Amino acid sequence: MMRYVLTVLLLLPTFASADQNEDTLQRILDDQLAFCVSEQAQFNKVETQASEPIQLKLSDDSIYKIDISTNGKKATVLHTNFSCNNIGYAWCGNGGCTSYVIVDGVSFKTFGHKPFSVRAEDEMVVLIPRSGFSCHNAVQDILSKMAPCFDTAVWDDDLKAFNSTGSSPLVLDFRKYEP
Repeated sequence: MMRYVLTVLLLLPTFASADQNEDTLQRILDDQLAFCVSEQAQFNKVETQASEPIQLKLSDDSIYKIDISTNGKKATVLHTNFSCNNIGYAWCGNGGCTSYVIVDGVSFKTFGHKPFSVRAEDEMVVLIPRSGFSCHNAVQDILSKMAPCFDTAVWDDDLKAFNSTGSSPLVLDFRKYEP
């Protein structure tokens, strides 16, 4: 019989208090563990498979909070730099990983490096570091694809969603992990 383990180092003390985002975060974690387990079928001939539990690992600094408004509103971020038996770090690539930004139990999804926020005058701006083919420059020099660029989003408390530039896909898009 296979055993399944979700290893999130130092996560429980951080999220021990009741939080609207906790249920959504748990659903995302459960979904990612299910993916890890389902991928093991490709490795059913690996001898060590039967003796060791399937583990989805995530470091403690991959779940954190950021400010999304100047009045103290916070979001929970899950940066999916997981590792899993036999498949390693399948969630990430040179351009980063998927991240979920959870606000009031509703998840927004983006791709890149770890999102963070900065204050810009009277607004909190969420920055998503990008690299690789996500970035463009004025000379279209393909050698600079490793240079970073950033997408931005601003929380709209009236609409309960993030605003971002209209010339590209949404920086933070709604996802199915809503309550």
